[in-house]
Amino acid sequence: MTLQLLPNLTAMKCIYSLLTALLLVLTINAQSPDKFNYQAVIRNADGSLRANQSVNVLIGILKGNVSNSPVYIETHIKTTTALGLVNLVIGNGTVVSGSLNGLDWSTGPFYLKIWVDGAEWAQVSF
Repeated sequence: MTLQLLPNLTAMKCIYSLLTALLLVLTINAQSPDKFNYQAVIRNADGSLRANQSVNVLIGILKGNVSNSPVYIETHIKTTTALGLVNLVIGNGTVVSGSLNGLDWSTGPFYLKIWVDGAEWAQVSF
């Protein structure tokens, strides 16, 4: 009797493992970020650091092409460090338009456009 029971137990364990793995795959979903970090060194037009200065940073997320209008915009007012460094948490700024949580990241590509004190400063794809 025990010889017949062992193959059945092995088969049951295998089926149980497969069902558990299938359940995990079906219930785990990727989630888009509601915030993410951005760090930059701010310089003047001549290349000198803008150390310990207040800067008004506008963040725009563009969909499809860098020349498109932003689908999300927020602003940050920050003070640079002695090395001109500014740390931002995109998603924690003052929202101008759009919704970061409402973006469908699977329909990209998306681009990040940065303006500092009203001047276009950088474009980054992600």
